[in-house]
Amino acid sequence: MKFKTKIILVLLLLTLQSRIIKAQVNIQDSLALVDLYKRNGGQNWTNNTNWVQFNMPVKTWFGITITNNRVTSIILINNNLSYIIPSSIGNLTMLKYLYLNMNKLVGSIPLTLGNLSNLYSLDLSSNRLTDSIPSSLGNLNSLSSLELSDNLLTGSIPTSFGKLTSLNNLSINRNKLSDSISSSLGNASNLKTIGLSYNQLSGNIPSSFGNLTNLTNLSLDGNQISGSIPTTIGNLTNLTELSLTYNKLTGSIPSSFGNLYGLTYLYVSNNMLSGQIPSSLGYLTNIINMDLSHNNLSDSIPSTISNLTKLIPTYNINISNNNLTFNGLEYIIPYNIFPNSQTLLYYSPQAVIPLRRIGNNKLSVSVGGSPNNYFKWYLNNGIISQGYGDSIIIMAKNGYYHVVVTNPFAKDLTLYSDTLTLTNLPLKKIDLQAVKSNNKVLLEWETYDELNTASFTIQHSIDGTTFDNIGSLFSIGSGNNSYRYTHINPKNSLNFYRIVSIDKDGSYSYSDVVSANLNDNNILTIYPNPSKNIISIKSNHIASVKLIDNIGRVVSVDKFQDINNPTIQVQNLPSGIYYVITQDISGNTNGGSFIKE
Repeated sequence: MKFKTKIILVLLLLTLQSRIIKAQVNIQDSLALVDLYKRNGGQNWTNNTNWVQFNMPVKTWFGITITNNRVTSIILINNNLSYIIPSSIGNLTMLKYLYLNMNKLVGSIPLTLGNLSNLYSLDLSSNRLTDSIPSSLGNLNSLSSLELSDNLLTGSIPTSFGKLTSLNNLSINRNKLSDSISSSLGNASNLKTIGLSYNQLSGNIPSSFGNLTNLTNLSLDGNQISGSIPTTIGNLTNLTELSLTYNKLTGSIPSSFGNLYGLTYLYVSNNMLSGQIPSSLGYLTNIINMDLSHNNLSDSIPSTISNLTKLIPTYNINISNNNLTFNGLEYIIPYNIFPNSQTLLYYSPQAVIPLRRIGNNKLSVSVGGSPNNYFKWYLNNGIISQGYGDSIIIMAKNGYYHVVVTNPFAKDLTLYSDTLTLTNLPLKKIDLQAVKSNNKVLLEWETYDELNTASFTIQHSIDGTTFDNIGSLFSIGSGNNSYRYTHINPKNSLNFYRIVSIDKDGSYSYSDVVSANLNDNNILTIYPNPSKNIISIKSNHIASVKLIDNIGRVVSVDKFQDINNPTIQVQNLPSGIYYVITQDISGNTNGGSFIKE
């Protein structure tokens, strides 16, 4: 069998050599093409017209261009190549264009591609290539475009890429690259586009990127890049799109961003950026979309935002899910600074605001803005005081205190405080559990250090925030005790429960909220669980996601437009158990819970 195969190969080569003589094509080039054909199942290609056919010159082979008897172009896009790139391709020393994208190529990128000194454009994207990117590609002095996106490449970006001074486009998105980005890349002075999104890159953004003054697009989304954004990015005055979302960036947004006069898209959401939104962003008068959401930005919103008058319909500025208050908002929103009514300023929700204790019996909260703010103070989820400008409350009873603040101008934003517990409650603790039992829910709770407790009221809710009484039990009144109650007609969905402990003097307190889901089909899959920073929700066609803490308070609401598997930032939430309620575009709700570490 092996002898027969060798005979066939010899005959093929003899036949090819006769064609080469006839067509006057460099024999080394032709052999490299035959190698590519043989190793990648050429007989099964989508289009293999004239390849290795008798009396068919190489110049007639599909996808091949011959100039002065040398192969100068190979274009076999989406052509079902299904094995490896042979190292013999490196013999095509006059090759200018190599497009093998959208195939099924596997294995490593051959080191020998670094021999292609005349190569102008290389596209190997959308394959299954693995291993590291060979540093020999840094020898391609004529290379203008390098496309390696959508593969399985690992390792680091070669430092030799800094020698590619003719390179305009570098795209290695959606691979598995790791390590930090080499500062040498800042030497590739003609780069116009850098796309390194959705890898596993870490470390800092090199300050040497500020040398790339021809850059128009910088995309580093979806990595693990940390540290501060270098101020040298402000040198990139030709930049039109800057996208740094879903990283671990800290520090403030550089005021040097105000130098990026040509910028039209600015995306820095889902990081850990802090400090004030720089007023210099108001100089970006060509901006049409700016997303600063899901960070830790705080302080006043600069009035210079009103300079951004080139926003177009359906585009927006998103500053939601930060630590912002009404400070600056109420002076922007009433004046309709955005001339097109379809342009949206997203500013809600914001993070929980901290309560401050003053002396022994007062609470205060700072929310910015003016006396137009309206405060509702709660004790154990019941309103005890409300009014304009009342940012201080006297604590007269034991229990859980929090405040909800609104503003008549910033109507879409409601600020919620954290919860402060006034201790020394007669009943120190209730441990409540809810267990599904057939079509019923068994509630069991234990009390510790009961003192003067009169009774317990059992409360039920289907949305986690509005509770109704469903039963009551008398208390034993002292010591540590156990109690049980069966809810015989719960909803066939997610059910929430809490216990109200009522003392003999009429004061009361609440247990934590617990849940039981009687419909296995609408239990959400939430991961990771426990979580520190982000949760992902496995569900389709989602319109909104509501998070509720363990005392029944809504801590965040995220709205979407028919999204699948949404992700929610939770890094700003205190540790504890949270409930997740989703609503899809048809109005159906599902629920689940997670632990915030």
